[in-house]
Amino acid sequence: MLCNIWPKIIKTRYTKFKHKLYEEGETMELKIQNKSNYVGKIHKKKYDTTIGFFTKKQIKAIYPNKNYRVEGEIGNETGVQCGVADNLDGKPLPVYKEKTHNKFTEAIIGYVAVDDNTFIGIVKNVLIKRLCIILIIMALLGGGITAALNYENWFGNSKTTQAGALKPEIDQNAEDWKGVLPNENKEVGSSGIAIPGYKSISLKANQKEQAVSLVNPEQNSCYFIISLLLPDGTEIYKSKMIPPSKGLYNITLNKELETGTYEKAILKYECYKMDDNLTQLNGANVEVILEVN
Repeated sequence: MLCNIWPKIIKTRYTKFKHKLYEEGETMELKIQNKSNYVGKIHKKKYDTTIGFFTKKQIKAIYPNKNYRVEGEIGNETGVQCGVADNLDGKPLPVYKEKTHNKFTEAIIGYVAVDDNTFIGIVKNVLIKRLCIILIIMALLGGGITAALNYENWFGNSKTTQAGALKPEIDQNAEDWKGVLPNENKEVGSSGIAIPGYKSISLKANQKEQAVSLVNPEQNSCYFIISLLLPDGTEIYKSKMIPPSKGLYNITLNKELETGTYEKAILKYECYKMDDNLTQLNGANVEVILEVN
């Protein structure tokens, strides 16, 4: 029984003795232990040796109550040396006092075992990584400031920019106008856009293909988009852009209409300036009677 107890007593006293030496500033001699569940690995080029270690995440999982001891650190260049540790390949490594590494250029990345529940911190130079993070943050801040200062220039006219990036979508059915203009015409706004007026439009019942006479007068300097709406607001036809002096003789309705008279239907004119931005101008809604037979 005593044979089993004495080795433990001796080991405990030796560990306490080592801790006392450390606290008094004396040189410590430690030996790095190999563990099969080390996840981390780092190569110290200066000492031509590779060290396996527990990552910080592993240590938190193994010791959730933090009931372990850290004797010192390996790998820092700015700390206060307090001893040496023999690696598994027999190459001694300097051990530095805990938390004496440069907090800006270096960081603890894990721990290597030297005794039961006793570890040495593994220090790695993280200056380049942190400088990269700082540069990225500065770039993001600089980009945000630049965007804020130029918001109006870049995004203030986004609708105009998007419209300007599009070419006018000319209606393929638009033909040279050879007929006469409707009797009723009116001008819209100070630009004097000529809007053709109709008292009534005749359509065929129960079919989508229709013969019509819809025109953009030649004196205009804008595109037309012409839509036909039923009295309840249902859109039964919408053209694409029609240039001046062009017109539509044939259209395809969205739906077939039953026989009847549809009073207060709407012939809607949307007008767009013939510039790079296709700027929308004032349009007009003209009431018409649809005679469907």
